[in-house]
Amino acid sequence: LFSSQRASGGLNPLFRRLPERKTAGYVRTFRADGTNLQQIPLFWQEWIRDGLWRNLPSPRYPGESVGIVFPTETTEFEYLIGYEVDPSESERTGITYRTLPPGLFACFTVIGPYSESVQKTWNYLYTRWLPASGYRHDSREDIELYLERQGEPLTELMSPVRPIAP
Repeated sequence: LFSSQRASGGLNPLFRRLPERKTAGYVRTFRADGTNLQQIPLFWQEWIRDGLWRNLPSPRYPGESVGIVFPTETTEFEYLIGYEVDPSESERTGITYRTLPPGLFACFTVIGPYSESVQKTWNYLYTRWLPASGYRHDSREDIELYLERQGEPLTELMSPVRPIAP
């Protein structure tokens, strides 16, 4: 349910409770060692250049794409490029389907060049906002929602959070 949960808070997040949702896409494994900052944009270039979405089932919300980080206990993580699909969608071979659990997310709106603006906002979120926020990361998937609003490219970063108990 990405479309009806849009944020608009810039560097001051809005908080949203997102329901369970099903995604379909392609997954690659990356290392959180800085190489991911170049490799993930190359993955997105391939998605666009090769029209990888053409092999996926119909999107639940046309015009939206997602990049999803699935954390692990190691320096490697999985990253999915795709979009949300109808929960009843029949699964096809060669496509990765993931059901995302419901939860509370801090949502940041990013406007500007995708790679640079997204990377800077994630850095801000993790190094400045989160330590001072009264929240902690909820050890689930971070979501990048890519869409257009009034003809302008827009990205919404959604990080799963949980209040720190007093």
